[in-house]
This record gives sequence, structure tokens and C-alpha cells, in this order.
Amino acid sequence: MNDAFICESGRFPSTVESMCTGVPLITWPLSADQPMNTRYVTDVSKVGIPMRDGVADESQVLANSIVDTLLSLGVAYTTGFQGCNGDTWSSEIRVLSNSTPRLITTFRWLLLPIGIAMGLLGSLFDSVLGATVQFSGICAVRKKVVGKPGPTVKRISGYDILTNTSVNFVYALLMSLATATAYLYVV
Repeated sequence: MNDAFICESGRFPSTVESMCTGVPLITWPLSADQPMNTRYVTDVSKVGIPMRDGVADESQVLANSIVDTLLSLGVAYTTGFQGCNGDTWSSEIRVLSNSTPRLITTFRWLLLPIGIAMGLLGSLFDSVLGATVQFSGICAVRKKVVGKPGPTVKRISGYDILTNTSVNFVYALLMSLATATAYLYVV
């Protein structure tokens, strides 16, 4: 039996699951509507406790987004050159080729399933990393889930190897590379 269910936002499915199973919900609001959902879960329905006050700090936002942002900027920057270069080569050099042209749309239908699969795999990878190499404990004094061990902290899961920010950065980096590699083999 689980002692608690950790959810980053206190979303509706997690709240319903927590209520139905009788397992308390530990909410961890990051952004958008998540702080409001957390207040509902902790203050109104009383089925959970907040992991910490407030929303994600700058380091968490940066760790969650820097890899994808840099890759997106790199892709956006090079896409224009690739498009122009591809168009020029295909129209100018095509006349010299004796082979039948290849259609780029042949494998395009695989991109969406690969993206969905990598997203699910990334979520699983983040959860496994968080549960194994990131410390989570509950402080007996503050009655909150904390990310550092201490004399009044009872360990819930994980070892104090990486912080949440580090876990987010590692999983984002590895999953971005894995997704890019998978797309390279398909397209």
C-alpha cells in the first residue's frame, strides 16, 4: 500500500484517484492553474497536503525548459537554411539524377506515434529517476514533503543524489537526444 501519491499539480484525475483509493495526495504546483488546483486539493477537499509553498523557482523552470528551448532554437535557426538548401538542391540537381525521386511524406505518419511514445517514456524515466536518485521525505515538524534529509524528516523515497532540478535536466537532455535519434532513423 502507498503512503501517499505525489502529483505535480493536483490535477483532476489524480485527485479523483486519491479520493477513491483513500491515499493522500501530495501536491507540487509548478505553474498555470496548478496552484489553484493545489488549494482545492489541500484546503477545500482536504485530501492532500502541499509539497511546498508557492510555484516553481527559476532554477526549476530553467532545468525543465533549457534543453528543449535550446534545441528548438537550433532547429528553428537551421530549418530555414535546410528548407532553402533542400529546395535548391532538389530543383537544380534533380535533372542530373537517373533515379526516381523519393517522397518525403512516405514516413511522415510515424512522427506522431514516435513523439507520443517518447513523451510517455520520458514521463516514466522522470518518475523512475525521481523515485530513486531524488530524496523525498516528510518533515514531522512542518508537516510538508521536503527534498532534503534531516533529523525530523522521515524518508518517503529516493536517495539524496540529485535534486529535482538535476533530475529534470537529466531526463530532459536524455529524452531530447533519444527523440532526435529516433526521428533521424525514421525520416
